Amino acid sequence: MFLNFFLNPHVSSYLRELAAEFSESSNGVRVELERLTKTGLLKKKVNGRTIKYSANTLHPLFPELNTIVRKYFGIDKIIDEIHSRLGNVEAAYIIGDYARH
Repeated sequence: MFLNFFLNPHVSSYLRELAAEFSESSNGVRVELERLTKTGLLKKKVNGRTIKYSANTLHPLFPELNTIVRKYFGIDKIIDEIHSRLGNVEAAYIIGDYARH
């Protein structure tokens, strides 16, 4: 469920946003977010009553997790997932690490 944090490390999400995206209860998502935060794999930023979660790119295991997630998904699965969410796409560009490799 939280693979997107390790696939897109610069993305941050709210609890309710994640619960809705994965059709899970907010309490179940909260428990997992807290577990991952306690291990240091996620970081949370509190702004009043709002909490945003994101990947902790400074965690020693982050580079390995990022590599594993990229291998698991592969560029074809990533593009299919994005295309299914966006609908009719006229053009797509690959940039960053995928373009370099």
